[in-house]
Amino acid sequence: MIEKTLPNGKTVTAFPITIPQQFMYFMSAQYGAKFPVNNIGLGCFFSGMIDLDTMKASLCEAIARCDTMRLRFTPDEKYKILQYITPESEMEIEVMDLSDKSSTEARELLLKISREEIPTYDCEIHKIALLKLCDGKSGIFIKLHHFAMDAFSAGVFLRDALEIYLHKTEDKPYPKPMRPYLPTLIQELSYINSEAQEADKDYWYHSLKDTTE
Repeated sequence: MIEKTLPNGKTVTAFPITIPQQFMYFMSAQYGAKFPVNNIGLGCFFSGMIDLDTMKASLCEAIARCDTMRLRFTPDEKYKILQYITPESEMEIEVMDLSDKSSTEARELLLKISREEIPTYDCEIHKIALLKLCDGKSGIFIKLHHFAMDAFSAGVFLRDALEIYLHKTEDKPYPKPMRPYLPTLIQELSYINSEAQEADKDYWYHSLKDTTE
């Protein structure tokens, strides 16, 4: 746990990144903006139109319930990069009207957007857009930074948002609270330089040292 002063002068409680995040940080440094290896793009599509205002409110509510949707990263001289959670999100959920494009054209455009570099430091690292598509269809497009989310956790977030939407529109049960990020993060950080990590290193070293591949 580190008290970190951000470029805007605010002080936050920050933490080092975990071993998996260190690997992702290394991959970003290796490939740079030309190959955005930490981008995750996904979509959820509906055969009819959804209530866009209610879905936007549901997504905002889901963001407020999900720590990793409000995760930020900041550069640091000692640790290179630190992470912290903002109490509120500043994300603007836009509505993209792609109804004049074919399904193939819309897909290509969303793929292009999903490959665009995501800024990493002291800013929103995720993007969400509501979609108006051809033939009366609609959808949700999400672009996530792999430092904070993976495909599984993205699915958990999306399901939470949809359950909130159904609660608002069809009086379905409200979803259970999301699990907080910090207990898992602290557990992951306690593994670094621990006896368990040394034992794991020793096991894999002896298991792999005589392999030819």
